Amino acid sequence: MAVEDELMSIDNALAELEFRIIDDGVLGSHLSSRDSATFNRLRIEAKTILDHALGIANNFSLNLHFSPSTGSSLAAVQECRGLIQGAVNHLRRGVAIATQPSSLSKAQFVDLSRLAALRAAKSSQWDLTRLIRLCEELNIAYSNDCFMSVAMLVRAILDHAPPLLGGQTFADIANNYAGPSSFKKSMQNLQLSLRNIADAHLHVPIRQKEVLPTGQQVDFHKDLDVLLGEIVRTLK
Repeated sequence: MAVEDELMSIDNALAELEFRIIDDGVLGSHLSSRDSATFNRLRIEAKTILDHALGIANNFSLNLHFSPSTGSSLAAVQECRGLIQGAVNHLRRGVAIATQPSSLSKAQFVDLSRLAALRAAKSSQWDLTRLIRLCEELNIAYSNDCFMSVAMLVRAILDHAPPLLGGQTFADIANNYAGPSSFKKSMQNLQLSLRNIADAHLHVPIRQKEVLPTGQQVDFHKDLDVLLGEIVRTLK
């Protein structure tokens, strides 16, 4: 099945959901819990298809994210349908976004299955929107060899994520989290090594001679995956 046909199939399924919107006069127009789950699945499927067809930095995928302000409302469903229909028009015009050859062979910094698990995770206490967006931008930076940005974004995730695991700072997670020793070693590597590398790129003033980081210098994707995996586990 062509990409456009797959997307139109998703759009048709969303159209059926649109007819089942509930208006209870209190919460406004919204989907039932079962239809809300279907809506989120369809949105993620559409985003994944577009990521592969147009690259992860395309405007359609970047806007197919979950918004706590709209949730599973009529507006959210209609916005999702509009983006999918626009993407189909874009694909039919044959104006696919060019992808660098190196990006095709390079693994994502944040594995796409891990990112999908974060998008599907539910929390009544925490809003994961910013964490998901940091991971998306991290993949974009890594795919385009923006290695200083990679270090800065991983550092931002370390500052942002600790409350999800019961800590106030990442040092709390690295030193005191009640997990296996292997988890602690990965977190300490992020705390002691990645943070120092990121701080150097963030805070060192201009010098007469410079050298840029390589991908190897900022390659902490395995330790970061351990952290994100633990976050997904605790939210189940």
